[in-house]
Amino acid sequence: MNSEDIIQKLAKETYSIEPGQCYEVGTLMPGDAEGVARCFFSVYGAGYAFPQYFNSDYLIKADSKGDIRVVVARTGKGDIDGCGVLYHSSAPNPRVYELGRYVVLPEYRNTDV
Repeated sequence: MNSEDIIQKLAKETYSIEPGQCYEVGTLMPGDAEGVARCFFSVYGAGYAFPQYFNSDYLIKADSKGDIRVVVARTGKGDIDGCGVLYHSSAPNPRVYELGRYVVLPEYRNTDV
């Protein structure tokens, strides 16, 4: 599926989750990738400068290769209420990751997520 198809699909959905759920922070599991993509899209919309984060296949592949590291806040139901992506920046040591591209759903912004 190309970027335009992914954006059209995500635009048809409303991603919101039940507020007040407990959550755990952990690394990306393949079942999380769709929730991460929905989280990014629901916060930033179609004009986001890094649309690859809307693509669950990209997230899984890039994370498994070590190109990025995705950290998620996952509810007991498996919903993703926030996430952050560690990526390689221009640091002198190419193994160093920088935390960026961090999003939290509006329902969880005033929580510890």
